[in-house]
Amino acid sequence: KQWYQRRVHGEYQTESGCLSVKLHLVDKDQEEEEMGLPHAPYPGFSEFKNKSELVRAILAELVGTLLLVLVGCGSCIGGDQFEAGIQLDDQSNVVRIAFCFGLTVAALVQTLGHVSGCHVNPAVTLGLIIGRKIGMIKGALYAVFQCAGAICGAAILKLSIPENMRGADTLGGTALGSRVTTGQA
Repeated sequence: KQWYQRRVHGEYQTESGCLSVKLHLVDKDQEEEEMGLPHAPYPGFSEFKNKSELVRAILAELVGTLLLVLVGCGSCIGGDQFEAGIQLDDQSNVVRIAFCFGLTVAALVQTLGHVSGCHVNPAVTLGLIIGRKIGMIKGALYAVFQCAGAICGAAILKLSIPENMRGADTLGGTALGSRVTTGQA
């Protein structure tokens, strides 16, 4: 029995005994991609055909990033500010923070992934632009709305926590330890 598969200019051909299948695959933005460099990001004009989907996607990115910052950074705040140095409960704080970020991202992917891809991070969006999985214009819109969502999430967090709570002044931000230099970081 002879079986082989070959690819010729976006067409896949498979032959196996009496069955022969020919499949022609075309990217949705093939015309745009062929006009540009073969490995350069593409503009993505065709992603604007359905405006309601685009609006839903950028709003999903805004809400997703807002929730990630609000819940994730909110998990870094709190605890006993009067405890001395490193104590046993500091390890539970690290686990709490890790679980909070992980479960928040998992929940966001399940709820928003089908709408926008749930990037919730401009760095992820940039990687997908470079990898040609999303157009440059749509990616730029995603990044703007992700930054706006992060700012809104941080503002809600700042307004909702008491000023005397541990970590309230930095909103869960990280900093170098007292004995760590910038060069070591």
